[in-house]
Amino acid sequence: MRLKSLNIGCSPKDSQIPKLILESLLSTTCQELCLDLITPEIINAIKNRCQNITTLKLRDYFISNDDIITTESSSSSSSSSSSSTSNSLLYNLFHALLLERLTIIISPKNSDYEELNINARDLPSSCWYLELQCGYSVRKLCELLLSDECVAPIRVLIINYLRLDISHLMIVRDFAMVKGTLKYFGIGGRNDFDKDELDVIKELQYKYNVTVHYNDVGDIMY
Repeated sequence: MRLKSLNIGCSPKDSQIPKLILESLLSTTCQELCLDLITPEIINAIKNRCQNITTLKLRDYFISNDDIITTESSSSSSSSSSSSTSNSLLYNLFHALLLERLTIIISPKNSDYEELNINARDLPSSCWYLELQCGYSVRKLCELLLSDECVAPIRVLIINYLRLDISHLMIVRDFAMVKGTLKYFGIGGRNDFDKDELDVIKELQYKYNVTVHYNDVGDIMY
């Protein structure tokens, strides 16, 4: 039996379950993985058994190390060491794979919906597809896409954010201008735009030759 896709949920209730699943023979053929928990043990299992995975989805996930569990973002009560651990584990996870497609999904009902705890350096040079179904500040999106540490040649970018505004759109436009890799931009969460926002979108389309689709959430083959 060849398993192509694996979706592991409710992991924080028993962190050993995803580890055992990922260490099984079935996982060796897996190409798509969805996780809700990241631990050093899970990352090691992925490194050792799941080298065929190119598509990764993180859904309402937790990061756990040495019995310290934090949500996807560092909450205001989290220590700086917890934040550093989270960033280190994310980097190790993404770089353990020949990762091509990354999707981050945080429910609007989650208290961490508005926070994205992924840095530009976390994205490997193999990643060409990035889908963000979560919230983030303008500053965070700028740091993620426009930092010199961003080496990911992102060709497909899908953003599904309820509070998307012109500042976010301008960052995407600047990313297309500076990096020159973007070919497809999908927008979810909104379909009504004012004149200034439409001008930025048209600039993406006609000046930088980026295909733009509205209400677009889901996997794009490009």
